[in-house]
Amino acid sequence: MNRLEKACLTGLVSLPLGVGTIAFGFLNTPVSISCDSLSENTEISTRLHCAQQRAQRQTPESLAAAIELLDTVATDDPYYDQSQRLIERWSLELITQAESEFQAGNLDKAISMLRVLPQDPKIKAWKSVWEKGESLMRTAQSQVEKREWQQAFQTARQLRQLDNEYWANQQYDSLSQQIQRDRELRDETFKNPVEPKKPLIEQNLPELPKIARSQRPIWTPKEDAPIVRHSGNEETQPASPIEPEVPPVQPAPQVEIEPEPPLETLDPIEPVEPVIPVRDVSTDRT
Repeated sequence: MNRLEKACLTGLVSLPLGVGTIAFGFLNTPVSISCDSLSENTEISTRLHCAQQRAQRQTPESLAAAIELLDTVATDDPYYDQSQRLIERWSLELITQAESEFQAGNLDKAISMLRVLPQDPKIKAWKSVWEKGESLMRTAQSQVEKREWQQAFQTARQLRQLDNEYWANQQYDSLSQQIQRDRELRDETFKNPVEPKKPLIEQNLPELPKIARSQRPIWTPKEDAPIVRHSGNEETQPASPIEPEVPPVQPAPQVEIEPEPPLETLDPIEPVEPVIPVRDVSTDRT
């Protein structure tokens, strides 16, 4: 109990009951502290209070902000030991969350979460595991290209020994399936070789019939045609259209037509008297 509290308690004894109750409630009311605007000159007690408020959110950002608020407390400060205990506890919580990201395959995110702990040995260990995994992947893929199937499977099994779930499980399964598929594909190719198709130029295809095209006459200027030149001051007259040269039409040869011979005159025809038969009457009577 500090001097202020002792003085207040002494005064409360001499005050009436109602006034003493009001004064005691005033002493127990916490002072409102604004954690939005903090600076280097802010008292350590205020920074400690704000750091605890932020750390309660349990997010990577809030834990890192809480650590930064207490990271600059001087060693001779009364709040130094308490600040170090809180920093240690919050650092473990932050490393646990970053470890989860590392195991899930998010190396860059895990390292960025520990930006307030740049000297933590976890970062160096994570980078070493990652480099080892990438090296094994490159070696296995090179062995697959050389059709060294057994060596490739042995290299893939080394991924299971890495202290990382991403490399030991996800990448190992993916690499093993890739090796198996490539091996089956190569074996199938050797069993059933496919003859490459000949290019079209080498195939015995029938020749296409050639289509004759009519030649169009091309107009050419006459060799003795005069060339007219104009100076810059003279007005240029529009050129008259040039008509193509048409060969002269030759007259058709004249054919002499012989006159037809005159028609022969016929003699007039004499009229012929009709002959009327005579019936025999005596014969009819009989």
